[in-house]
Amino acid sequence: ARTWTACRPGTVTTTEGVGLCNPCLDGTNKTSSGVGTCAPCPANSYSLSAATVCEKCSFGSDSSIQSNRLEDCECSIGFTGSNGGPCSMCLAGTFKGLRGSARCSTCHANAVSATGSATCQCRAGFSGTDGVGCTACLPGTFKNYIGTGECESCSNNSFSSSAAIVCRCNVAF
Repeated sequence: ARTWTACRPGTVTTTEGVGLCNPCLDGTNKTSSGVGTCAPCPANSYSLSAATVCEKCSFGSDSSIQSNRLEDCECSIGFTGSNGGPCSMCLAGTFKGLRGSARCSTCHANAVSATGSATCQCRAGFSGTDGVGCTACLPGTFKNYIGTGECESCSNNSFSSSAAIVCRCNVAF
């Protein structure tokens, strides 16, 4: 009859249940004692050797499955800071479209963003895509929302100046 080695949490036997208990590999964990296997840490967590639990990445950071270092927790899109944390949201008027420790970039001219943004958007009165190359609506056109889109023509008997968000009625209309 075989006897199974009851390994403590964070360790596992490598020879069909008999023998020495070895630490779980980095990026894995085992929460219970006894027979079992070390499970990979889920995304957005990490562990070191002989882990009984996977540690969660800090707010604003994420990692791949089976991460094995705190530094694997990279700042999320829209967040900046050192890998391993802490990460903070990009401020309004800035953006960051990639994971990692890069700084947030300032929005281009005539574009805006909320805190924690991956992209910027054209201001009302300006047209363009994803906050790049935002150009003022021409006189006689308008755009009344923030975001990607084209300027619309004013209706008959109305007018607008450059970068307008509304059209105004002509006198007597």
